[in-house]
Amino acid sequence: MGADVSPITDFTKSQVKTLCKFLGGEPKASLDNDWAGKTSATCDFLDSGCNDHIAIHIGTLTNSTLEFDFRVSIPNGDALGVTRIGSVMLQNGMVLPRVLLVPDFKCNLLFISRLTKDFPLALVFLHDFFVILDLRSRRMIGMGNQQDRLHHLRLFDELYEVVGRSAEGLRETSSALWHSRLGHPSLDNTTTLHIWKKSKSTTV
Repeated sequence: MGADVSPITDFTKSQVKTLCKFLGGEPKASLDNDWAGKTSATCDFLDSGCNDHIAIHIGTLTNSTLEFDFRVSIPNGDALGVTRIGSVMLQNGMVLPRVLLVPDFKCNLLFISRLTKDFPLALVFLHDFFVILDLRSRRMIGMGNQQDRLHHLRLFDELYEVVGRSAEGLRETSSALWHSRLGHPSLDNTTTLHIWKKSKSTTV
């Protein structure tokens, strides 16, 4: 890793400093030491099309309740069962309410609209990456890359506990495989798919 590259792929320290300055918040000093080992590498994604946060491991939930006959519909037409609904505690004390436990899903999803409604956060989407800002502290608490229409989330571990640890031992996978795991239609079929299939419960 070069001296000018941060641990988050494709972001240089200069880019981060410039972005933070433009947005009105300076990053902490000694960027080299502070960033080392403090970003997560799990398969967590931001999503604007779902209705709720989704977790795939029961160990991430607190105050959960059992659910019966509750399913979520994904774009490929499959309906996945929701086994529990609960809260997820973040490392800094913030709590994500109403998180659906969907064991058959392949990754954790954070619903953008609910995230910004429940917390004083701002998400800034640029050409091929995005950042998450805490409006109270004016500090950047997360960032990620956009690749093939997927927003792969990287949160800073010193502030947040990522929803679940679902990618332990996972190898890097192609964007096409992640589209498949998320239930997205193939790119060849997107021109004929105008809306996502809706279920009586909720839609991912």
